[in-house]
Amino acid sequence: MNNVKAVIFDLDNTILDRSKTFRNFAASFVQTYFGHLETTDGLTERIIELDQVGYRPDECVYVGDHPRNDIEGAGKSGMRTVWIKVNQPWIPELTVRPHHKIERLPELLALL
Repeated sequence: MNNVKAVIFDLDNTILDRSKTFRNFAASFVQTYFGHLETTDGLTERIIELDQVGYRPDECVYVGDHPRNDIEGAGKSGMRTVWIKVNQPWIPELTVRPHHKIERLPELLALL
């Protein structure tokens, strides 16, 4: 996926438990994409700053587990979508399809 400036998660505890899993994912993300840097000091502040600027939908990737509540809405808004197949079966009558399908969150890193 090119030109990704933001990754948005469905954070209702079905994908990420907002504790150890999220911290591990964030640490892996920083290590994978920024590990070559001498230091990552200030990285969090820069991410917050970028978040406040705002993004166009086509610059965002939405990661969710519910076909209708997550993928359909994000897709219709113009975001690229990643459906993580954990709890909800796909709803065949939906007209929006995910750009990517994964089964485990670490698979996301290979897509970015």
